[in-house]
Amino acid sequence: MKKLLILALAFTLCLTLGLCLAACDSGNEETPTDAPSESTTDASTDAPTEAPTEAPTEAPTEEATEAETPADGDETKAPGREDYPSDQYVVIETPEDLMAFNKSVNEDYEDYSEMTVIFLNDIDLDGYEWIPLDGNSFFETTFEGKGHTIKHMTINYNTERDITGVEEYLGCGFIGNLPAGNDIYIYNLNFDSCYVTARERHVGCVVGRSLGASVEFENVSVTNFTVDGWCDYNNSKEETDGYPICFRVAGVMGASWGGYSTFTNVTVKNLKISGFHNLAGILGYDGGGTISPYSFENCKVEDAEMTFSYCLGSSYTVDMPRKFVSVFFNGSNWVDNIDECVENGNTYSGISFLDWTDDLHEYTPDDFRSWTAEEAGQ
Repeated sequence: MKKLLILALAFTLCLTLGLCLAACDSGNEETPTDAPSESTTDASTDAPTEAPTEAPTEAPTEEATEAETPADGDETKAPGREDYPSDQYVVIETPEDLMAFNKSVNEDYEDYSEMTVIFLNDIDLDGYEWIPLDGNSFFETTFEGKGHTIKHMTINYNTERDITGVEEYLGCGFIGNLPAGNDIYIYNLNFDSCYVTARERHVGCVVGRSLGASVEFENVSVTNFTVDGWCDYNNSKEETDGYPICFRVAGVMGASWGGYSTFTNVTVKNLKISGFHNLAGILGYDGGGTISPYSFENCKVEDAEMTFSYCLGSSYTVDMPRKFVSVFFNGSNWVDNIDECVENGNTYSGISFLDWTDDLHEYTPDDFRSWTAEEAGQ
C-alpha cells in the first residue's frame, strides 16, 4: 500500500512537471512570435522606409549637386581668347582690344575677310573717340556680339576729318562705308548711349553707308542714340550752325545704295536725331530699291524724335521735307510704307517728327507720311 502511494505521488509529480514544462514551452513559442513581429515591423517599416528614403534621396542629391558644381563652374568661366583661333577670330574683351582693332583696320589696313569679330564682354568706350571702321577690310565678315553692349561710342566726324581722303566715303557709324560685294553679318550686338556729330554724312549707329553690300542684322539693338546733324535750314555758314548738314540719318543704317540688307529682331529705342532729309528709325534711305517692308521682321522703334530741315537746294519746297521721313525706312520711290511694315510684324510707339522750318512744329506718323503713290507719279 505504501508503494502504491509512493508511485501515485511520483506519477502526480511527473504529471505536474510535464504540465509546467508544456506551459513553459507554450510561453517560449509566443516569445519568438512577438519578437519576429517587432523585428519585422522594425525591418519592414522603420528600417526599409527610413534607410531607403534617406540614403537614396540624400546621397544622390549630394552626388548630383557635386556633379553639377563643375558644370556650373564651367558656365561661369566664360571662354577666353585662347578658345578662339586667331586665324578665324578677333576677340574683343576690353576697350583696348576694340581700339586696337580699329587701328588695325583704319591705319594698318588689315584684311578680316571671312573672319568673326567676337565680343566676350560689354565694352565701354567712354573717354575714347571712335573713328568709323573702313568696310574695305570686311568681306563675309561676321560680328558676333554674344548679347554684349558697346557703350558710349562717340564720333566727331566732319568734312575735315575723313580718314579716307575721298569725299565719296560719306558713311558714319560703328562701320563707316561698305563697298559693293563686301557683305557682312551682325548678330547679337547692342549699342547704348552713343553720340555722333556729323557734317555731310550718312549716319547710322551700326553702319553709315552701304555702297552695294548686303548686311544681315539679327538681334541688334540701339538705345539712347543721338545724332547732331547740324540742323539749321537757313544754311548760312558753319560758324552759325548752318550748311553743311547731315543727311540720310537713322538708328541702325544711314543709307543703302544697292545690296539686299535684312533686319530681324532689331530694336531702336530713345532715338534723337537731326539732319536734312531721309530720317528714319532703322534705315535712313534705300537708294537701290532693293529693300522692302518684308526686309524687316519683328523690329521695334520706340520713343524716337527726328528733327529735319530743308533748303539744301532751291528745288526743295517748304512741304517737301515732310515727305522725307518715316518710322522704319525711307524707300527710293518715296511711297508710304509704315502700314506695310506693321502688317509684317513690326511695331512702333512714341514717334515724333519736328519741323525745323516751322518752329519745330511736331508731327506724328498719323499725320506725317512719305509720298503717296500719286505724289510720286506712279
